[in-house]
Amino acid sequence: MALFLVDEDLPRSLARGLRGGGVLAEDVRDTGLHGRTDEEVLDAAGMRGAVLVTADVGLADRARRRGGSGLGLVIVRYPNEISIATLVGAVVEILSGISDEDLRGAIVIVEPGRVRIRRGR
Repeated sequence: MALFLVDEDLPRSLARGLRGGGVLAEDVRDTGLHGRTDEEVLDAAGMRGAVLVTADVGLADRARRRGGSGLGLVIVRYPNEISIATLVGAVVEILSGISDEDLRGAIVIVEPGRVRIRRGR
């Protein structure tokens, strides 16, 4: 089962929600990565063999340029007006249903009502 590393631009409750749904997850704020650069967070995710979950669309470009790391990336694109509980519930449901194979080396974009999986970084 994949380990998810939740970036600090998402609610802290997302990692707790994932764990509650039976998914392995850590929050960067609980791992000493709070306030670190995007590159440092990407490096830490790679060293942990984790899939980074973030709302930072720019991280997709950085991860793509790195290539070859095998690191999966999940971009969460929900409107700011949505409640945290709704966001957490939706993301937990989606991520608990995606296989490790689908995550490996992919950029997964999670939006209300749809999920896109992009390969070929």
